[in-house]
Amino acid sequence: MDSRKKEQRILFLMAAFILICLIFTGRIFELQIIKGEENLALSQERILTTVEIKASRGDILDRNEQPMVTNTMSYIIKLNKSSWSTENQGDNILRLITLLEENGHPYTDTLPINGDGTAYTEEDPENSRQKRFLKYLAERKYAADMPVGEYMERMVKRYELEGYTKEQQRSIIGVRYEMDTSGFSKTIPFVFASDIDLTLVTKVTELSYEFPGVEVEARPSRQYDTTLCAHVLGRIGKMDKTEYDALKPKGYALDELVGKDGIERLYEEYLRGTNGSKSMELDLHGRITNIIKSTETVPGSTVILSIDLKLQGVLEESLARTINSIRASAGPGKDGGDVAGGSGVVIDVNTGQILAMASYPTYSLETFSADYATVSKDPLHPYVNRAVAGLYPPGSVFKMLVGVAALESGKITPNTIIEDKGVFTEVETASPKCWIFRATGRTHGHVNITGAIEVSCNYFFYKSGLLTGADELEKYGKLFGLGEETNLGLSGEKKGIFAGPTYRESKNKKWYIGDLLSASIGQSDHTFTPLQIANYVATLVNGGIRYQPTLLKGIKKYDGSEILLESVPKVLNTVPMEEANIKAILQGMRDVTETGTSASVFKGYPIPVGGKTGSVQVSGNKSDTGVFTAFAPFDNPEIAIVIVVEQGTSGGRIAPIAKDILDAYFDKTEVYEKSFSENQLLL
Repeated sequence: MDSRKKEQRILFLMAAFILICLIFTGRIFELQIIKGEENLALSQERILTTVEIKASRGDILDRNEQPMVTNTMSYIIKLNKSSWSTENQGDNILRLITLLEENGHPYTDTLPINGDGTAYTEEDPENSRQKRFLKYLAERKYAADMPVGEYMERMVKRYELEGYTKEQQRSIIGVRYEMDTSGFSKTIPFVFASDIDLTLVTKVTELSYEFPGVEVEARPSRQYDTTLCAHVLGRIGKMDKTEYDALKPKGYALDELVGKDGIERLYEEYLRGTNGSKSMELDLHGRITNIIKSTETVPGSTVILSIDLKLQGVLEESLARTINSIRASAGPGKDGGDVAGGSGVVIDVNTGQILAMASYPTYSLETFSADYATVSKDPLHPYVNRAVAGLYPPGSVFKMLVGVAALESGKITPNTIIEDKGVFTEVETASPKCWIFRATGRTHGHVNITGAIEVSCNYFFYKSGLLTGADELEKYGKLFGLGEETNLGLSGEKKGIFAGPTYRESKNKKWYIGDLLSASIGQSDHTFTPLQIANYVATLVNGGIRYQPTLLKGIKKYDGSEILLESVPKVLNTVPMEEANIKAILQGMRDVTETGTSASVFKGYPIPVGGKTGSVQVSGNKSDTGVFTAFAPFDNPEIAIVIVVEQGTSGGRIAPIAKDILDAYFDKTEVYEKSFSENQLLL
């Protein structure tokens, strides 16, 4: 190629380059100068975003519409993955943790490992936190019994935490565990802490430039207007993957809080509100320039419980006071020094509505997360709702059922007299003693069914049970709902066991005649929940109608404009009982409170009361468990009460709890009747 052609080519390339530059310059001039304002407006209009507005959950009220759980606005700290730095996660998490700890505020961390990472804190596979952790291990193909040290080593390596102290590693790993198990992604933020106060809101906001991806958001949160009824009300919390998979088709987002137990879980579909949203146009600085579309939130429905807060408060206070009194006054031996937990149920015998339900010890819903590590280790298991998950032999409270079965099957009559000989010798393989013979060497002499209930004569019921037979007792056990699911709907509820051949055969074990004698006085394999016992007594005293127990009175729209659901008494079955038979049994229960084992508590009480005490022998060197039931008024029963106290020594010792409840109930009734009469006079 000669030099002239070479020069022409260079000139051509230079001209082309200059032309391209002129074109770009002209285009930039046109976009920025000539059409600058127009293009800026266009660019602003293209920044669109949609923000979800969380709806508040429905209120929970007592039967008199006193607030139990309502809502308040609170703040959360959340992490958004789109702007969250992955380079310095450990440092950023640790700085956030330090900020919260300095302000005395908890953060989300349910990893079941202690603070220095040396031991597991939860070993019960049925515990919700442990279930979640075991699932986490399984998804990563880690052994369920992996030593804690090995787990920590793997996590330190996984999250590159070699330069931190053991305590810092544990703290960071706890948060990373939450992020991993909560579905943290660009579409699902991670809630680092909830219910933070305004002081902390200000600090996080001021330091926002130091925490990219960290935001503070206002949203409705639960406000507990009572410290009562924790086991019934339940709590809300973050969904695990199983819950999310089930609720996702219903429009749930993974970061939503749902009912985890209690009423919050049982009526989740009503309590959950409908979230709103705003579709907005933003300028380049994030300022809202236009609201394109807005949908309002719809609060959840109002759930009205059958619980009466006044009775609930009396039950919880009296239960706690009595248990502590038994412990404080215990003498040597099996005298209640080992008294443990207890529970009580108050039920409307004519509807099945539960007026009060308590379990002791209890816990705080408001500080659940902060208290969990401590409370979960309490040997008395405060988180267990003993009213539906505690299983206890009923003791002598069971004797009325034996009486019904024996009378209705024609094996005895109300006038049948049986002589208590102290030691029951009619069975070759067993020689059980009546309790009074064991204690004093005396007997009850000649008694009928009414007298046998009054003095709780074991001998009479050994004979009656033997005459009636195990199959007939099982039949009546089913009719009264003992050892049967109540279908109340609270999580953790247990079915229990009705002692007899059917249960033994299911376990490939033999049923002996001696077992029948023990079962006839409420021992053997019998284990029932306090709720089952309460509904059995309610069925007995109302004439044989077994209602479905319920905690619900009704559900209405959040603004009260519409009743969505109203509790209507549901009859499960009836127990056929001749009038003379039931009269004989109930008279025995009346005599218990007048001249029998609880006369010291109820004799002379202005409202006629029926009752029955029970003392249940416990294996090992433990005090007896106390069981007591009462109903009133005797002539026209309205409520039934059952109290169970583990190692409470006897039913008579815990009977004052029932008296406290009756005091409160009838005082309320009298006030209502007075008010009603006065209003009538004004008409």
